[in-house]
Amino acid sequence: MKKKKVSSRLKSDGRFNGRLVLLMLVAAVVLVGLYVVSEQSDSGKVFSQRNNAASSKQKGKKYRATRNLIIDQVTGEQRKPTEAELTQLISTIENLANTSSEGLQEYPLDGGGYGMDLQGRFQGVFLSRPRSDGSLEVKCVFTFEEGIEFLGIVEDTAATSGR
Repeated sequence: MKKKKVSSRLKSDGRFNGRLVLLMLVAAVVLVGLYVVSEQSDSGKVFSQRNNAASSKQKGKKYRATRNLIIDQVTGEQRKPTEAELTQLISTIENLANTSSEGLQEYPLDGGGYGMDLQGRFQGVFLSRPRSDGSLEVKCVFTFEEGIEFLGIVEDTAATSGR
């Protein structure tokens, strides 16, 4: 008598294979996440509030670049950022790497759980810096501090202590 082949989805005792269950759970979470983000993006909630939610812990601090970060559009040469460029760069990193939970509110879900609109916060930010050979080095950072460290930006203690 031939043995009956058991489906790879079921174990011999009739239970589902653990890897399949895990895969189905991950797929369900991804689909729900995509649905929530698309619904919030369509309503304008995610991206319109990003700039309003930036933390202000860097306000009043002065920074300086310790390495060339800018490729001059006219000459093609690498250079350190101007004060205006550095201010814009600091502001951008601060907004994109925002991990503040200030102002975030929970809301009840139909299934009995709770959800939260993260307002574009808690995301990784891809930064790049020029190498000496002309290529770019890219890194994904998750905090403001990690971003300025990668870019070689430090707090200018001489500017803040001279007040």
